[in-house]
Amino acid sequence: MRFGRLATFVLAVLLAACGGAEARKAAYMAKGREYLAAHNFEKARLEFRNAVQLDPNDAEASFLAGQADERLGNVREAVQMYQDTIQSNSKHLGARAQLAKLYVFGGAADKALELIAPGLAIAPNDPDLLTSRAMARQALGDKPSARVDAEKAVQLAPTNESAIVELATIYSQAGESAPAIDLVRKAVASPGASVNMHLVLAQLYLNADRHPEAVQALQQAIALEPKTLINRFRLTQVLLLDKNVDAAEAALRAAVAEVPDSAEAKLALANLLSTYRSYDVAESELRRMTAASPNDYQLRLGLGQFYASHKKPQEAEAVYRQIIKDDGTGPNGLRARNRLASDYLAANQLDAAAPLLDEVLKENPRDADALTTRAQLSLARGKADAAITDLRAVQRDQPNSISVQRQLARAYLENDDTTMAEETLRAAVQTAPTDWGARLDLVQLLGRTSRVNEALPMLEKLAEEQPGNLDVLNALFRAQIARKDFAGARRTAGLVQAAKPELSTGSFLSGVVEQADGKPDAARAAFERAATMAPDSVEPVEALTRLDLSQQRPEQAIARLDKVIARFPKNPVARNLKGEVLAQLKRTDAAIGSFREAIALMPGWIVPYRNTASVEVAAGRNEDAIKSLQEGLKASDEAPALAGDLAGFYERLGRTDEAIAEYEGLLKRHPESSVAANNLAMLLVTYRSDKASLDRARTLAERFASSRNPELIDTWGWVLFKRGETADAIVALQKAVDKAPQEPVPRYHLAMAELKSGARDLARTNLDQALQSPAPFSGSDVAKKTLAELKR
Repeated sequence: MRFGRLATFVLAVLLAACGGAEARKAAYMAKGREYLAAHNFEKARLEFRNAVQLDPNDAEASFLAGQADERLGNVREAVQMYQDTIQSNSKHLGARAQLAKLYVFGGAADKALELIAPGLAIAPNDPDLLTSRAMARQALGDKPSARVDAEKAVQLAPTNESAIVELATIYSQAGESAPAIDLVRKAVASPGASVNMHLVLAQLYLNADRHPEAVQALQQAIALEPKTLINRFRLTQVLLLDKNVDAAEAALRAAVAEVPDSAEAKLALANLLSTYRSYDVAESELRRMTAASPNDYQLRLGLGQFYASHKKPQEAEAVYRQIIKDDGTGPNGLRARNRLASDYLAANQLDAAAPLLDEVLKENPRDADALTTRAQLSLARGKADAAITDLRAVQRDQPNSISVQRQLARAYLENDDTTMAEETLRAAVQTAPTDWGARLDLVQLLGRTSRVNEALPMLEKLAEEQPGNLDVLNALFRAQIARKDFAGARRTAGLVQAAKPELSTGSFLSGVVEQADGKPDAARAAFERAATMAPDSVEPVEALTRLDLSQQRPEQAIARLDKVIARFPKNPVARNLKGEVLAQLKRTDAAIGSFREAIALMPGWIVPYRNTASVEVAAGRNEDAIKSLQEGLKASDEAPALAGDLAGFYERLGRTDEAIAEYEGLLKRHPESSVAANNLAMLLVTYRSDKASLDRARTLAERFASSRNPELIDTWGWVLFKRGETADAIVALQKAVDKAPQEPVPRYHLAMAELKSGARDLARTNLDQALQSPAPFSGSDVAKKTLAELKR
């Protein structure tokens, strides 16, 4: 009986617990829907996530969580939620439709079609699925089918805004602006039309150059949501397109009146006044507004930024210093320190920026702005590994920040880690597929790693989407030059010229393509035009100097550089270029003198130190070269590139202990540097055989075991081989060869490991393939001797 009562009690508890969980889930769902309807997406997301945590198999909870994530811009999280929904309920049509749209935005239209097909098999007339298929087909260039799908979706659901917008987009892209406008105008006229539909109508009017009607549509959107500032800002932009400055100013003043506590509206008004009235009018207005709201720190910070943007650093600093005094180590005092440190960094006052950032991070070690600025400071000092550490810390708190991901990728590139840079950029593109900056960074990286064929189609699409964007056109031009597509490069140079005729860039690019196409006279004329248009620009002068040298006209190059130096006496680049010309003429002392002048003008710039050392080495003045590199290290705050130069020079001189010591010092300063760890490990196993050195090499290289960089994997394998761990070495070295089959060094290393293991035929094959490389490589002499012995 006691057992029976206990079982009854336990059953009751379990039922109560189940009922409690269901009740809590229902409450989370109800609250989430309430927040979703109120457009409070952050709170909606939390409620739906709580429901998912209670019941991971609740398809509707994960679907609504995905919708909240999508509205917040958390694309990766939304994708995961929609995938979880489909896994829980394969017949959930809404999840298939939404996920398919995200796939289209991410450039995976084929994948979207695969996802949509099972849904349409269940519900062939589902308007959301038809709309998603229309988007996918449009992206794949199947415009007739896309149109059929979109028209059918609108016919089935005349008030479905997604379907209406997609069909209007299809009409607009086909040049049929009238039916597109008519379609959306009817939707706007229907009861309950969203603000978004008014905005779509405004954009269609803008595309058709019907600005007054676009203004009217935006005014209707503002009437529906008067406190939504972004729509008021859009209205201002349209008014400015028609040069209606008075109306634009009135619109912003209305925004300030409607949302009087908004610093954003007040700062937008000040920026308009600065651009279209005068600096004095804008400053007076900002001063008046800040005086009226002394506790509005966002406005006061905006005043500091206003001064900084107008090249008034002293006034900006005074504003920030006063905020620091008033708020101390409060949040606004920390923000002011960050702003001031950023301004110091922009002015190359690195030593002034550092203590401000230290103050912020002492109060808040996870301050994203301070960590990001300190990362930029580290990059300016050549400390890429320190920058990576800080940016990783920011990324942990802001995993979807495209800006942070792009900066982290740049830091990896500075650290010569192209694999991690590419992985980071691909993640950024997946997070925000429409962000052209991230996509441009990725294609530039592909070009840098000799994958122009992969980069070119992406660049051509970017150029279509971003007409007149100089960064995109420049990248496209470089890719075309690399492919020797001179006709395409000429077209792109022409597009640059048309987009920015006032700049010298178009003429400069024309010179580049003419020179690459073997037409030096046409190249010279184009470079001369560029130099005339922008006399203080470095690129045309450098291009003309290189052209002079290629045509055996060094004196002409020197004469031109002397004119530039006379006109711009504080230009270090021209003096460095002159030193390079003098070095080619074997005028050693004069070249060094010119490099020294460049150093005096910019002591932290490492290029003239490297050039000085190079000239001294050529003249047999090895000790002087070492002193030049050491001087550069001191002046550049121990720049890793110069430390690597010095270590490499020591190795060439046979002073391997000093080379090892240099890399040990570099690694102590930059413990995350893959380059330093890689080179030090190779030095240790190449020149030492004692157990301590081999153990140290293993510790250094172990981090490369899971790398995707073939050079680093090769180092790990070679260290294992040198330690006698032959079987493990073969596994690692084969992995390196698989990743870079054309590289001779990993094949040579693999062959030596195979030979030691007794696999003579495999070793012979890999040595033979390694020695097919046209250029000699480290170990090629040993490879030739070993292969000859194997053949005997």
